[in-house]
Amino acid sequence: MSQGKNQLKINQRKFKRNIRKAKRILENQVPREALKEAKRNTPRDGGNARSNPKLKKKAGRGFEIISDYDYAEVIDNGLYGKPPGTANGPKTRFGYSTQALQGIYEPTKKHIERFLRRKFGRI
Repeated sequence: MSQGKNQLKINQRKFKRNIRKAKRILENQVPREALKEAKRNTPRDGGNARSNPKLKKKAGRGFEIISDYDYAEVIDNGLYGKPPGTANGPKTRFGYSTQALQGIYEPTKKHIERFLRRKFGRI
């Protein structure tokens, strides 16, 4: 991109290349990075919760991380104990696992925001 007195020139070839690169990052790298981070944020007691999440691409609408086990919501929302959210023990604090005190997906979301800022900077 170059500027003259009253003109703005854009190299269309470079612009299109950058758009294709951005699309590849959003379609491929971001979902893989999100799944990897979600697994990293998942508590590891028996291993089922950490090995279970799968990536599901939605046609034209992004992706989902599917955690197909009964207690996924309990881990993510800190619902251990009766009443939910009250458990304090060697493995829990205020209903959350001590290995995932902020849940799973909120830290993953923050990580992906940082990842995108690193990849794209300010737009």
